[in-house]
Amino acid sequence: MRRVPEFYVKHKEPDDKWWFMTNIPIEWDKEFESKKAQEGTTRSSKYDLKVVYLAIKELKSQKGTKNLTMAQICQELAKKQKSGEIVYHCDLSTAKPNTVEHAFKKMKTLFENEEQKD
Repeated sequence: MRRVPEFYVKHKEPDDKWWFMTNIPIEWDKEFESKKAQEGTTRSSKYDLKVVYLAIKELKSQKGTKNLTMAQICQELAKKQKSGEIVYHCDLSTAKPNTVEHAFKKMKTLFENEEQKD
């Protein structure tokens, strides 16, 4: 256990460091970076996002059947992700329907704006 220094008044100078003022060293945790990489918090490529967007759009607009709920769409996307048809940066089998719907809305604005520019 580290001892906290006695309180005294010192105005911080621009070149003073945290450890100098508090006598508490700050160390970067290398394990944190490796855990973050293992969790897969990277982003999907734009192509992968477009494939997911088109898959959701197709599932939403199926004709001849009742409209699928977002929970059912999530299940279908999870099956496609498991089989390798689509690639997405997070596990869609554990994703909440509201989260997927929010991501779909973002993708929709992104790709519809792109189509309008062309």
